[in-house]
Amino acid sequence: MKTTTAGDLLILPGKSNAVICRVTGDEIIVLQELDFNFTKNQHVFGGNRWILAFCGHELDELGEPITIFKQMRPPFLYRARLDEKGNLERFPNIYLPRLELNKTLAISGDVVYMGGHLSRSSHSENYGGGEIAGFMNLLEEQPKWQRLPIPVEMNAGKSIDDILIYDKKLVLVDNIQFPKYLFEYDITNPLKPGSTKTINLPNNGTYEHIYRGCINKDWMALYSSGVGRRGVCNYVTVQRLPSYKQVLTVHLLHDVEHDLEGWNEGKPFDLKEELTKARSKVRISDFALAGNVLLVACGHHGIISYSLQELWEEYSPVQPQRFDNAISEKEDSQSGKQDVSPVLEASAEGNSYWEVTRVIKNLAREGQSEGRFFKPVGFETVDRLVQLPDDRIVAVSFGETGCRLDYKVLSFS
Repeated sequence: MKTTTAGDLLILPGKSNAVICRVTGDEIIVLQELDFNFTKNQHVFGGNRWILAFCGHELDELGEPITIFKQMRPPFLYRARLDEKGNLERFPNIYLPRLELNKTLAISGDVVYMGGHLSRSSHSENYGGGEIAGFMNLLEEQPKWQRLPIPVEMNAGKSIDDILIYDKKLVLVDNIQFPKYLFEYDITNPLKPGSTKTINLPNNGTYEHIYRGCINKDWMALYSSGVGRRGVCNYVTVQRLPSYKQVLTVHLLHDVEHDLEGWNEGKPFDLKEELTKARSKVRISDFALAGNVLLVACGHHGIISYSLQELWEEYSPVQPQRFDNAISEKEDSQSGKQDVSPVLEASAEGNSYWEVTRVIKNLAREGQSEGRFFKPVGFETVDRLVQLPDDRIVAVSFGETGCRLDYKVLSFS
């Protein structure tokens, strides 16, 4: 789950609901429990200390479960704000138009940006079909949704599944159908976004679906999956900013036949046997950027790290600094204010490819427990990685049975 931090504060999973925490050095202090679930409710914390979460049928305004008789209510945006002392102030919920704006959200200052797709019921409203994005001013008592123009023709079945912000740039991640795009906007004025670039993303495989991303000032990482004859393949791809050149692809193939072995054989459940199977299975549970390092959490197998700057300097076909400057000069000459942004190809030339299972086996065989392959002390699994603005990461473990909750601050400076 993507989480944007403000200062030394961040949202982490708690025993039941999400919790707001303060990170001081290596210590994590829980300040307050929130009225939504970390995993089930898409949420964000950022801008001017705003906390927002998409809530549907599972919660009402008071945080109580909604019965079947209340399910006709529209979805709403939970809205709260932290003051400088860490006290939580609740604001009226924002009821959303039925446009399926429930995929992702991001904050700049006092403006929230939302993305998703059009629901069937909304087609009659002359919105057309496909991707949709918009924004609201959080300082208004009842904010009004304003549509964000998308610089390509929308297609039914497509969706904006993530929104990322770095510097004064807003990036919409478009997915599902090929071609897939990144739509970049200048948000120097958050209430007047201007289209600057449209990037055509390389395709990693058949039926690829991009789920979400993370970003910092130099890099952007996207998580996706595709389906082929051999099974499902997960991908984490990394692009260099501001050029969006693809630098790294980390992939994990799930063999369908192997995954189904021993399934539903009528055997009684044996916890010890199931835990043994789980420990041998490789999965990607989360990913994050820590400065110039990509971290990929692999459950029982810990964390694999990749030095992005080293890969960029080794595999890039052009000099990194010259390449980035050329793009920046082009942006300056266009002023980033055109109504229809140019479509650029996100080249994968010189991209470095790594297969997760092979990396884990090779590093384990070499006896490496530190550096590129590690697990925090005391962790049974690594299930979540949450970015802090100073390039530190908070690793979260739910344990082998999902009954534990461990936090660990990781530093890579």
